[in-house]
Amino acid sequence: NRHVNKEMAGRRNVVRFKLPEVKRRRAREYSSSSSGSDDDLPLSSTSGELEDEESPNHVYERKFFWSHYTDSGFPHRVNHAVCSCQDSRGDSYLHSLGGYHADDDERTVIQADTIGGPFFKRSPIDVHCLDVDHRTWTRCDPPEEMKFFNTGPYSRAKIPGCRYGHTVCQYRGKIYMYGGRNDEDGSFSKTECYDIASGIWLNVPCVGERPGSRDGHACTSIGAEMFIHGGFAASEILFSGDLFSFNMSTHTWRKLPKSGDWVPERDFHTATAVNNMIVAFGGRSDVLAPSFTANDVYDNAFYSYNLSSLRWTKRKPTGYQLKGRRSHCAAAFGHSIIYFGGYNALLRQHFGDVFILDTDSWHLSEIRPFGNGPEPRRRVGAALVGTELIICGGTSPTEITRDDRKREVLHDHNDMYILHLLPTLEQLCMMVVIKENMDTCSLPTFLQNQIDVIRKSCQPTVTGIALYESG
Repeated sequence: NRHVNKEMAGRRNVVRFKLPEVKRRRAREYSSSSSGSDDDLPLSSTSGELEDEESPNHVYERKFFWSHYTDSGFPHRVNHAVCSCQDSRGDSYLHSLGGYHADDDERTVIQADTIGGPFFKRSPIDVHCLDVDHRTWTRCDPPEEMKFFNTGPYSRAKIPGCRYGHTVCQYRGKIYMYGGRNDEDGSFSKTECYDIASGIWLNVPCVGERPGSRDGHACTSIGAEMFIHGGFAASEILFSGDLFSFNMSTHTWRKLPKSGDWVPERDFHTATAVNNMIVAFGGRSDVLAPSFTANDVYDNAFYSYNLSSLRWTKRKPTGYQLKGRRSHCAAAFGHSIIYFGGYNALLRQHFGDVFILDTDSWHLSEIRPFGNGPEPRRRVGAALVGTELIICGGTSPTEITRDDRKREVLHDHNDMYILHLLPTLEQLCMMVVIKENMDTCSLPTFLQNQIDVIRKSCQPTVTGIALYESG
């Protein structure tokens, strides 16, 4: 206890994370609304703040905790779309829709950054569900019979085609999906709706000005409003910089005005709703954007769209100086945004860093959590459930031997990582045991094994890995 209290003692440098109103009875409980009070949720101390010392290069050590699940039932998958939801009992779930996978042998036949090629053909999209409490994924097969389900004003739709580069948002028991592409159908422009309780797809009659077909766009939501920004229209060979909103209650699309600072058109970036604004970061653009000339540009600036003034503002945060990237993930956490991973084709580098943007002060900090974190990767699926950031799948460079020749290819993952933003007492104690280099002989074997894994992972962090192929 003495060591724990010492570890949790207050320090001068403080990063504040203001959360929506969250039920505190369980760390895993999911906040059902994006609005609420600005109460601080204690992350590693009793003061209600995340307290840690910041080094001169703006790196915060520890305080967050990685858990790794290698056999949770998740399939090998990249460029899938993930969202969280709650059932009527308050239990939390994640749903993963679509995505793509090629095994390592197939990767040696096609270019490392090619997603489709001869392997990604037309087939029905698949849906997988994670029971957050039990950490297990199961496949959600559609029901064969219709008569047991009341679809209300909707008619049952055919199962949409498989795709990658699409986006999803959950609202009142339904998942709304937009865009994406496969190699037979091209890009999609239909608004799809998946009913979680029945497991069936529904036709949604939409009105208003909607986006065209696209993939690689970014998506976020506030209440009933879903926002879509950017993407790539393969039929026109153009990047997009438009911002659309879709009301998931009235099924109305509208195009939002583009004013303020210029935001270069892009794809495979993130857009995150926080503080009554949408924050866009990363992605791939072009020197002649919106045209595509294969001369990539990777911008490391942030852009905020104020939902009251309807204007874009370019932001250059202080603190951690990160590199531009695409195919990363992001999640809002109170007034802050947590980012992980990504890829920069100009540098031929994958990233494994975790960094947090404070949108009150526009200050950026890198975080190096305890535990065995993911290797540098891109194209993951990710969602925040309560105080846990859940990351699944993605792809990383790996070396294989084929025909007595070593080659570096992209390996698709089927594992799951959880970044605990509010570590348990057990996890906090393990942190102190490692920091104080305490003897673990008297601890149970499973705890000794966990501590050994964490100790190995607490060596200097490598936040980037090179891939010497196109992509």
